[in-house]
Amino acid sequence: MFGLKKYKENRELCEIYLNPDDTSRFQVGYIVDFDESDCLIATLDRYGESDGFFCFLVENIIKIQRETLYLNNLLKVSEYIGNKECSAPDFGYTGGKDSLRDRVYKYLKEKNKVVSFEVAESDGSDFNGRITGISAETLEADMISFDGIPDGKVEIDKKAIRAVSFDSHDEKKLEILSRS
Repeated sequence: MFGLKKYKENRELCEIYLNPDDTSRFQVGYIVDFDESDCLIATLDRYGESDGFFCFLVENIIKIQRETLYLNNLLKVSEYIGNKECSAPDFGYTGGKDSLRDRVYKYLKEKNKVVSFEVAESDGSDFNGRITGISAETLEADMISFDGIPDGKVEIDKKAIRAVSFDSHDEKKLEILSRS
């Protein structure tokens, strides 16, 4: 399972590659939690600022790079602007039968957070919304357009969800727009 435990314990900034068809795209962040199937990272944007959280399937990791020129420069900028490393949201009790992904879903529903969903083999956010229901196999959400306007409801097979992000600049923007 790559070196997730080591990278988390050492608080190493990582480039995580998830798309075999486009290795110019990757996520940058600190690993804050993981289990056998999922990983949660606190992400940084290209300006070294905290940019929310990204939860994805471990099986989709192609490679993890550390100590690259890009990451070293990003760290310098991040430290210069006084960015504080993000810690994991409090999902409550971490033991028991709930997977990391299920704990994330429950937290997002409880906090009524706007979430960006990546489905199957997509290249980015497929839809945004707030989780309204969680069952053993599916999630229900009130969808929100990229302009912050209500855009219907969706029920989706949890196995089809490749990744979710929350608290990023994009989701914060939608939080604001959807309140209007």
